[in-house]
Amino acid sequence: MNCVYIENGGVYNYPKGTDFYNPSRLYPEYPWGKDEISSIPNDVYDMLRNTLYGMGYDKANFGKCNWNPLGNVIKPGQTVLLKPNWVSHKNKVYRGDPSLTCLVTHPSLVRAILDYVVIALKGEGMIILGDAPMQGTDLDEMFELAGYNQLFSFINRNGITVDICDFRKYKCVFHKGVSNELTLIDSPYKSKVVDLGSNSLHAENDKKEYVYKVSDYDYNLTKNYHDKGIHRYEINEAVLLADVVINIPKPKTHRLAGITGAMKNFVGITYEKASLPHRAIGDKESGTGDAYDKKSILKMYMEYIDNRQTICSVKGQIVMAKLLDFLKKSLYILGVLFSGDKYRIGSWYGNDTIWRTVVDLNHIVRYANKEGNICDLPQREILNIGDMIICGEKEGPVGPSPKPLGIIMMSDDMFIFDYTLSKIMQLECHEIPHIRFILDQYGYVLNVFIHSNNKEISDKKVSDVRFPKKWRFEAHSCWKN
Repeated sequence: MNCVYIENGGVYNYPKGTDFYNPSRLYPEYPWGKDEISSIPNDVYDMLRNTLYGMGYDKANFGKCNWNPLGNVIKPGQTVLLKPNWVSHKNKVYRGDPSLTCLVTHPSLVRAILDYVVIALKGEGMIILGDAPMQGTDLDEMFELAGYNQLFSFINRNGITVDICDFRKYKCVFHKGVSNELTLIDSPYKSKVVDLGSNSLHAENDKKEYVYKVSDYDYNLTKNYHDKGIHRYEINEAVLLADVVINIPKPKTHRLAGITGAMKNFVGITYEKASLPHRAIGDKESGTGDAYDKKSILKMYMEYIDNRQTICSVKGQIVMAKLLDFLKKSLYILGVLFSGDKYRIGSWYGNDTIWRTVVDLNHIVRYANKEGNICDLPQREILNIGDMIICGEKEGPVGPSPKPLGIIMMSDDMFIFDYTLSKIMQLECHEIPHIRFILDQYGYVLNVFIHSNNKEISDKKVSDVRFPKKWRFEAHSCWKN
């Protein structure tokens, strides 16, 4: 359809999970009956329903018991993946009451989407709910703090078959910047290595012979996936088994990518995070990398010490890892004092690596078949539904401050979603690398019309709309160039 819909509900909070995120109205199509109706208003459920209608799905049957808005996308017997953002169990900067509501996808929106997936499947097929959060994320704690356990209780008591999955290969626990030994995730799903080769956007930099790095992973491991002429990603097979993916991002500012929306949310499909280049070791000034701006011997040693610390942590050499962590931080401080360059680990507007990884992963989600082979035609349907009741600004993605917008945004096109998001955030589109790529390669996004219940922005081209000034996001501190 190549469209985008914005439901502007004027709602700036989420329902509590005491009633399992049930709707407060008995809609004709509702599959669970009057016993599963909440006495507490659930505006998020109402907004999601309005969003599906606003997208034009099954309009002829709206208001009837057989309204099946996702039926044109999801067929009985298919496998459907719900892909929220479960990045972390802790907001690293903001400590206010809604610290997780601006960090992870809220379960009330997942619940509403789940109901319409159940309607579309008609009792046949499989539902997977999963993400690959940061390696130090305690998912059980996140589920408890964010209110997901109430959603899981609803799923269990109604006999809905949902595979709730941690897509990571392993996890660890961090204490004062040092991780312990890795713990393998027990999962029925394994991995597929998808080889993009010269079709990877990283191939454009092969002549520079970059050494790629992912924080808290040995760069020698990443080198097995990304080197001159080699560009492979290890993806959780649950993603590739899906016939339909419903992507449910939590839009935020991002220290590496500028913003995180629909496209960046697909970083969470990976099994082996070492296969995800986040930065190229070295400095922008001399062309050796993009981890920081100015040439600095001190920061070069800092990168080396950082990798040694990672290796020691994995081996369980905690005392040595702590000593190296102290040395690394000391070198960073000295590097800033001597060069005036505060940037490190690719957390700045000059990062030329992470956006390429993001675009590569979106290509994989769309074109990789169940065996992990890249095909000429799209292999699955993808819908993007943004949880923008409360977004995250400033020190995102793991330390954001709440940015209440009171909207849900939906598109069947990741490029359209992210371009529209950048316009809503009112950040300079040409300064966000993957948005710049979209505008260069997929100019059709400029001609897409917004549909919305907000008449001030509805039926206008995204490129022409002036969004409310109060929606403007404050960028990450390392993106204020």
